[in-house]
This record gives sequence, C-alpha cells and structure tokens, in this order.
Amino acid sequence: MKDLILATDHLRDRALLETLYVTGCRAGELTHMRVEDVDFLRRRIKVRGKRKERLVYFGSPAARALRRYLGKRRTGYLFQDILRQQKGYVLCNGFAYTGYYAGYESGQRKLQVKYLGAVSLISRGTALSRFRKYLCGRSLMRPARPWPLTRQTVNEAIAKAARAVGVGHVTTRTFRHSFATHLLERGVDLRIIQELLGHSDLESTKMYTHVSNIAVASTYRCKHPRGK
Repeated sequence: MKDLILATDHLRDRALLETLYVTGCRAGELTHMRVEDVDFLRRRIKVRGKRKERLVYFGSPAARALRRYLGKRRTGYLFQDILRQQKGYVLCNGFAYTGYYAGYESGQRKLQVKYLGAVSLISRGTALSRFRKYLCGRSLMRPARPWPLTRQTVNEAIAKAARAVGVGHVTTRTFRHSFATHLLERGVDLRIIQELLGHSDLESTKMYTHVSNIAVASTYRCKHPRGK
C-alpha cells in the first residue's frame, strides 16, 4: 500500500489513493465524496453508503495530501477530472489567419474567434505569436464538470501506480481489503471494522479473519525455528 501511494506523481491521484486506503471506502462512495463533507478539524468524512450515511476517518498523511490537492477549493465533488488548460488553435482560410478558443461565460461553452491578420501581410509564425499574446490576458481553464469522477478514472489512477511499482492486478477492492486486514492484524475489534466498512451484517466482515489468518500462518512458518 505504501509503495502504491508513493508511486503516484499527481496531486489528485496521491490524495485519491491515500483516501482509499485510510478510509476503506467503496469506489462509489469515494467518487461521490464532496469537499463540504470533509472535516479537517476532526479528520473525518461523511460518506453516503449503500444503505445509510456513516463517518470514516483519516490521519495526517491523507490530510496533507487532500489539502495540497484541494488548494483553495471549498465546494464540489472531492475528486474531479484532470482538465488540462486549453491552448486554442489557429486556422488559415486562404486569405486570413484566425485564432479560436473556448470561453466559458456563466458555465456555458462559447467559441471565441480572433482575427490575426491577412495571409498576404503576415506569416503563420507571426499569427501564432499574436494569438499567444492575445490569450495571455484570458482565462483558458475549463470549468470543473458537475458530475462525479468515474470508476474507470479511479481504476486508471490505481493501475498507473501499480505499473510504477511492478505489481499485478490492483483495484479499489484491494485497498478496501487491505484497510480491513491491516486493522484486524493490529488487534482492532471486528465490530469496529464492520462499522468503518459500512457492513450491515457482521458475517460480511468475518471474511477478513480468514485473510488475516493466512498472513499469520505465513509469518509463523517463516519466523518460528521449527515452523517449517
């Protein structure tokens, strides 16, 4: 888990993986988290689960990653698509060079057009230079999309980290299982893990006792003088 988290090279993905592991949330719960539901003072997040709302908790590493990622943003879905700044483009109709870029007034996309000069008077290089200078005083950032991050995007971020550290198939459930197993191996009561995972039935949580026993048996075989 530590290697996967440290392998991420983007602020959003680092915060995303930190949050997945420290909260044990389902993929759908993660993508629907909102900034307004994050309580940095108490280090907890209100999560809307399958059947009810619950609180999940996070520590200082996730808090730092989330603050770096959010910056001054205070509303909207916690994790959003990475929207690269547009650069616009220049076209020539045979007589003149014209620059195009998207403007977003009142949240509506509107194509903006800028006349740059006649083909007979300026070169394409000059037209590009004029357009770049013109764009300097304008906002080119695309507005955040008003819908949650897709599970595919979350899995792509995880897969990228997995490739970086050379491990196999990793999904959001890998993070959720690791969250529960690591708590259990550190002596946390099963009913507390049940509450943190949002399980309505304790039987759903008991699967982790088997996973944990595998780890215990493996450690015993390796470490006990006559365990093999």
